[in-house]
Amino acid sequence: MNCPKCGGQLSDDSTFCPYCGNEKLDEVKKAETAEETPEEIVTDEVAENAEETVEETAEETTEAAEEANASAETVEPEGDVIVKPAGAKGIIIAVLAVLVVAAIAVVAFLYGKNSSGVPGETTGVVTTDTADTTDTADVTTDAEPVELFPDDYEIAYPDGFDYSTINLADYVKLGDYKGLTLALASKPEIADDDVKAYIDEMLVQYSTEKEVTGRAAQDGDLVVIDFIGRVDGVAFEGGTAEDFSLTIGAGGFIDGFEDGIIGMNIGETKMVDTVFPENYGSADLAGKAAVFEITLHSISESVPSEFNDTFVSENTEYKTTAEFEAAVKSYLDSEREYAIETEKQNLVITTITENAELIAFPEGLVDDYIFQEISNIKKYADSYNMTYEDMVLQGTGMTASAYEAYIRKNVENVIKQELVIWAVADAEGVTVTDEDRSTETATLLSYYGYDTAEEMCTALGVSEGYFNNSIEFSVIYNKTWKFLIENTSFTTTTEN
Repeated sequence: MNCPKCGGQLSDDSTFCPYCGNEKLDEVKKAETAEETPEEIVTDEVAENAEETVEETAEETTEAAEEANASAETVEPEGDVIVKPAGAKGIIIAVLAVLVVAAIAVVAFLYGKNSSGVPGETTGVVTTDTADTTDTADVTTDAEPVELFPDDYEIAYPDGFDYSTINLADYVKLGDYKGLTLALASKPEIADDDVKAYIDEMLVQYSTEKEVTGRAAQDGDLVVIDFIGRVDGVAFEGGTAEDFSLTIGAGGFIDGFEDGIIGMNIGETKMVDTVFPENYGSADLAGKAAVFEITLHSISESVPSEFNDTFVSENTEYKTTAEFEAAVKSYLDSEREYAIETEKQNLVITTITENAELIAFPEGLVDDYIFQEISNIKKYADSYNMTYEDMVLQGTGMTASAYEAYIRKNVENVIKQELVIWAVADAEGVTVTDEDRSTETATLLSYYGYDTAEEMCTALGVSEGYFNNSIEFSVIYNKTWKFLIENTSFTTTTEN
């Protein structure tokens, strides 16, 4: 199956897409099978209790982080000013991640991802990531900066690009693409340690907060504090709070603040020296040295649940630890098979693309893809009252021109992969039947909840020709993948 969101090739057992994070696959799968994974059988009551515990013990910190991410401007209610302005880093990385994935997965036209020229927005995710935006960029490139892409660019292929209309030999020369032997890095089997790690993670999710005494605060503790922030000896607006809850190490505050709490004892007051980042949202505080007077009121630590028959019977549909461990093993086995299938697909496309010789790109196609990517980022920037340049800089640490050079490199790789896929299809006589089109169309309409192709085209603002080209591309893509996998040998090692 393919992820209906980004088009990434998945196994039929997949419950989510690792390319774009799409969890809606669960809904699709539930319609096809009644089988449940261990995580899906946790009782609603316990899940609600766990959620309430998290909300009660970290409410203020969570709210501060959410507020900081809800706008590109710094939010400065009392006590929140020292929360780092996350800006749009989560959004940019999400948009960027989809592009990188497209370069690996050769995304089909209409599955919500625009690497194949589909109008419509990629999915931006605002995270509670409050990492300092001056840190090392999440994206690096050795491409030379370029002149910014023109705002008045006009799409060369408004109905999408139809690879069947070109002589593929004019654009790409295939190398070896079948009869290959490729080595897989995926773990060949699930071990007892894997099952234990899965269960341990679940036990942490059902942790309870226990107040502790008799020791100093340490990394990971939930603490309740008062604090007063001063610059040049004067308390600044928004830098004071009482009974404020935070988790040490969560990264919700400027560098040095949380580390300063480590080693403090209950009832102790301490002066902590910090420096606001140069790019901090408040110009009055950016780059300024500040001293925070912090008083520690309480310390709590997270205590994981104990794994026993009682825990299993209360929280799952199983009765004993042995039953649950067997269920986890089965679930991890299916995920391992999915991971292997995904790796096979990535290995094949990477290898046959490297083996192929690019002759030329279809005129205008590279710029069409770049335009779609940049347009999406600009839309997100506008929605968060940011400039395009600032969003790119905060999200990646790169200038807009350097980032666009990076985009061009990845887009060119995407299109080369698509040329290779179509060239293989042409060489092997892969065709699209009326039944193929009907099946693919029905699948797509069902997933997105439309009754007709016309209704979907109207909603997405695309032409019928665009829709038809998208369906054609998807069928060729899937059939060619199947052929390539069937004609490749894969090896694994027990050392993985």
